[in-house]
Amino acid sequence: MRYALTFYGLLFGFCVAHVQAQQVIPLFPNGAPGAKGTGDNDIPALTVYRPEAGKATGTGIVFCPGGGYSQLSFNTDRENVLKWLVEKGIIVFYLRYRHGGNGYHYPAPMQDVQRALRWLRHRATDYQLDAAKIGIIGFSAGGHLAAWASTRFDEGNPNAPDPVDRQTSRPSFAVLFYPVINLTDPALYAPGFPAAPDWAQS
Repeated sequence: MRYALTFYGLLFGFCVAHVQAQQVIPLFPNGAPGAKGTGDNDIPALTVYRPEAGKATGTGIVFCPGGGYSQLSFNTDRENVLKWLVEKGIIVFYLRYRHGGNGYHYPAPMQDVQRALRWLRHRATDYQLDAAKIGIIGFSAGGHLAAWASTRFDEGNPNAPDPVDRQTSRPSFAVLFYPVINLTDPALYAPGFPAAPDWAQS
């Protein structure tokens, strides 16, 4: 285990370059479905982190933080992963999704992540992204959300008035970090976990 942790530290710990957010994009310009207000917590958004000029690979990834569906947790490990991705030429789109800590439960987080993936495909040309290289990464509860998006996608509505909604919500690839992918087995989640009833019954 000590060697595994050392390798993990070497893999991500070398990312010392300071990565700054360059753009914050609300996902639903006319308000998210089921929004309870108009504050930041009611507005799902993407924060864009770009590689240095000349380093972009055409790959984009939706970044889903964890937090037990009660908050959005962005700790040092996750920050290092984000920095590492940007260093490798990947444009990272950090997703601020709605969660139970602000009174939102299923299907709000799913609506937000699907919208994010559709939005990236719709705007792929603007960010010089290859539409076949748009993926998703998630941690803990964010890993659950990423797994859900990877298995419960749809191809979009070709007749939708909003061109974003005409895009597929299927990610090209998914990376799951210690995901919670079973909310009914007590060996895999803590009893009383706030999101368990919402997701288990869906």
